[in-house]
Amino acid sequence: MLKSPTNKGEFYLTDAFQHMIEHGKQILSAEVGGWYDCGKLDTLLETNEILLRKGAALRQEFPGVTLHDPVRIEEGVRIERSEIGPNVTLERGADVRDSRIRHSIIGRKSTVVKSDLHHSMLGDRVTAIGLKGFASLGDDSEVTIE
Repeated sequence: MLKSPTNKGEFYLTDAFQHMIEHGKQILSAEVGGWYDCGKLDTLLETNEILLRKGAALRQEFPGVTLHDPVRIEEGVRIERSEIGPNVTLERGADVRDSRIRHSIIGRKSTVVKSDLHHSMLGDRVTAIGLKGFASLGDDSEVTIE
C-alpha cells in the first residue's frame, strides 16, 4: 500500500513507480502507435473508440437488442429492449433496459433505464433513469428524470 500522498494530497505516477521499485517489481514499457490522453472526457471516449477498433471489442448477443459495432460488453451484463453502439463499453454487471447508448462508457454494476445517452461516462454503481443527452457521473451517483 502506498504511503500517504505528499504532493498536494495526490498520488503521482512517479509515486507508484517508486512503490513498485521498493517492492521489487519490474517496470516495463511498450511502444504505442499514438498518444492516448485520458485526462478529459472527450479524449477518454476517443481513446475508447480507438481501442475498440483495434481489437478490444467483445460482443455477446441479446434477444431484442440492436448492437452497432464496435462494442465491448463484459460478462454479467444484462441488456433488454435497447440499442447499443457504436463505440460503447459496458462493464461487468451493467444493466441496460429500454435505452439507447452511443459513444459511451458505462461502469460496473451501473443501471441505465429509459435513457438515450451519447458521449457519456458513467462510473461504477450509477443509476440513470430517464436521462437524455450526455452525462459524466462519478461512482455511486443517481439521476432520475420523470
